[in-house]
Amino acid sequence: MKLSEEKTIQIGKLGTYRFRKGFYIYVGSAMGKYSTSLFGRINRHISEQKKKFWHIDFLLMQSKIMDIFWVISRENIECELNKQILNCNVQIPVNGFGSSDCKYHCKAHLSFTTDYDKIRYCIKQIISKYGEFGIFNLARPNNTN
Repeated sequence: MKLSEEKTIQIGKLGTYRFRKGFYIYVGSAMGKYSTSLFGRINRHISEQKKKFWHIDFLLMQSKIMDIFWVISRENIECELNKQILNCNVQIPVNGFGSSDCKYHCKAHLSFTTDYDKIRYCIKQIISKYGEFGIFNLARPNNTN
């Protein structure tokens, strides 16, 4: 996601935080059916009309989605992907963001960078290791890589 200017945002019960101008990477899972399936979650995230419930909903209302990356897996690899992204020279902007139910005690499932091209390249390298994956660029919807 891209935040075009610095903003103070209330993130539900987590609290109010100052978010810097730049790019945010959120890692989530979608292992369910229907609305909690992969495409159900993607549709929810890109929808502008939704009840703000998850931490990410509050940030999405203030930012622009740039890319959506996904990996199809029978196992939940959300934390593994998150750990690998944290090795891409990013920062954790808010402890506990998106990780309140994390089994592996990740500090957060949200990271921050000012270098869009570098993080996009790093994420593409990470997910290419996982077999079936996809990338959808909302800035250029016809570009799938």
